[in-house]
Amino acid sequence: MECLTCSPIKRSHRPFKMATYDIETHDRIVPYALGFYYQDYDKNYYYEFSGNNCVRRFLKRVLTREFAGYRMFAHNSGKFDSTLLFQHLTETCHKDGVQIIPRSSSWLNMKVYLKPEKKRRECVQFADSLALVKKSLQEVTSSWKVKHAKLDVHEGEEKDFELVYRQYMRGDELPHKYLYYDCVGLYEVVELMRSEIDKLGGRLGLTLPSTALNVYRTKFLDTNLTMLPEDISNEFRNAFYGGRTEIFRMRLEEGKYYCFDVNSLYPSVMRDGLFPVSTPIITTSPSPKIYQQEEGITVARVIAPKDLYLPLLPVRVKTKQSPNGKLFFPVGTFEGYWDNYLLRKAKAIGYKVIPKKSFSFRCEAIFKDWVDKMWAFRIKSSRDDPFYDITKMLMNSLYGKTAQKRESSILYMLKKGETEDDYEDTLLNILDDDHGVIELKSKAKGRHFIPHIASHVTALAQLRLYDYMEEIIEHGGVLAYCDTDSVFTDHKLPTNDKKLGAMKLEYDFHRAYFIRPKTYWTDNGNVPKAKGYFKEFREGLNEDSFKKALLNGDYSDFAMNVADKLSTPKRSFASTGRWTATLPVRKRIISEYDKREVLSDYDTRPFLYKDLA
Repeated sequence: MECLTCSPIKRSHRPFKMATYDIETHDRIVPYALGFYYQDYDKNYYYEFSGNNCVRRFLKRVLTREFAGYRMFAHNSGKFDSTLLFQHLTETCHKDGVQIIPRSSSWLNMKVYLKPEKKRRECVQFADSLALVKKSLQEVTSSWKVKHAKLDVHEGEEKDFELVYRQYMRGDELPHKYLYYDCVGLYEVVELMRSEIDKLGGRLGLTLPSTALNVYRTKFLDTNLTMLPEDISNEFRNAFYGGRTEIFRMRLEEGKYYCFDVNSLYPSVMRDGLFPVSTPIITTSPSPKIYQQEEGITVARVIAPKDLYLPLLPVRVKTKQSPNGKLFFPVGTFEGYWDNYLLRKAKAIGYKVIPKKSFSFRCEAIFKDWVDKMWAFRIKSSRDDPFYDITKMLMNSLYGKTAQKRESSILYMLKKGETEDDYEDTLLNILDDDHGVIELKSKAKGRHFIPHIASHVTALAQLRLYDYMEEIIEHGGVLAYCDTDSVFTDHKLPTNDKKLGAMKLEYDFHRAYFIRPKTYWTDNGNVPKAKGYFKEFREGLNEDSFKKALLNGDYSDFAMNVADKLSTPKRSFASTGRWTATLPVRKRIISEYDKREVLSDYDTRPFLYKDLA
């Protein structure tokens, strides 16, 4: 088996130059001002481009050899600033090529290539700082106490951007200061983060996971991790299930209840666990006890006792609402790929396990030093110290990088002289024929595609959460709900806020309604949870909204209709022919809870697998 290795990084890091920019708009998407800030040789430079042509003038300034290799950061640029820049590039028929890396519903990075000089192909990158700091600019500049915190411009019920535009048009000084602070404040945030990453011995990447991986490989990894051929890696993805989110009791009437959360669940199992570092030994006719004797992944047929209230093993089942598969924890007979640790626990609680194929690994404690160091930094730092946030984000981001898929796609704007035919082997879609924008198959670079590490992390995390839920049931407590690393119950679990992997009490409450995963109300005073709904909408939901939904099947309060909301680049272009647009957003709940069978008293029980398939 021919494999590559993910090895320690021993070479020094090349520094990169950076700048920040911010676009102000009226009518949500019409630019009228653009701020641009950078530092060079201890000198500060700030430019403000005003008027309808502000984007054009900015691009003319930065798409020069002076800024080749720069990373231009804007906050949430993947859904806004970069799309406005790209719209201008398509309209002016930029002739030297543009490459965009999509990320979920936004864009991670946009490379704009410069006119080649002596066969060198240089570019300017436009990156989204939200991929590094998962907070609003207001929140991060305030909590990190940078010198130029985002200004709070507010007047009655008027939105900031409406107020700023009105003041700008009448010649006030405040809008110019507002724009300046946005640019400089973001620069201070990214520079502070880069400085702290440098102290840790790493290099700031485009995302939190890539930054975490770089720090880990540079300062903590002391062995080679085996990256397997793509076909085997893809097979291991069948054992990667993610977190567990289930409702066990949909209604909690007047009483004393608690929401507990595990302190850094994923880092805690990374610290304590052993993880695969070798090529696997593949056995197609394994012994009946191989999952008890070896570390790795086993393909098995299992039989879960039908009277089991809290099943352990997950399985994906395709449904109309989830064609890619929804996660269930059923009883009965079914087959799948599971981590051997899960199968051992399953055997202990009554499952019958029949192995069909196995993958066995040599394992080592590869994350212990990493987690110990990050946790120590976090504990020693105060909550208002940026280093507290940074180490927490790094610690939680690392394992997910090993689960990254190799296959992806990019958006590309053809350069002068190119046609779609030049890319026929990788062409997926012609998005904008008029301006030469196409979608191409792409393969991510690197040697970190090791999904069996990520699947082991999530399996150990599921086990640790299961132990807590098992304790609740064994003590006669009510287990109402779980969500990845939290449980809602009337049983008071032991807590330790300072111990990694221990429970901490988030809050207590007296009544609750759980109508869907990540959609619930408690009387603790927090804004109700409702996945996929905007915060402004959720603030209008109340106990009665959830009560009538659960008791009467009346979901009318959950019909969200927003006239215009900034949309994703892909949807914007499909609907309007422009890469930035505001579009109506409608959402409603169209089905009842279906991950467990709901009983007449609003308790639930697991489905029989044959009723799902």
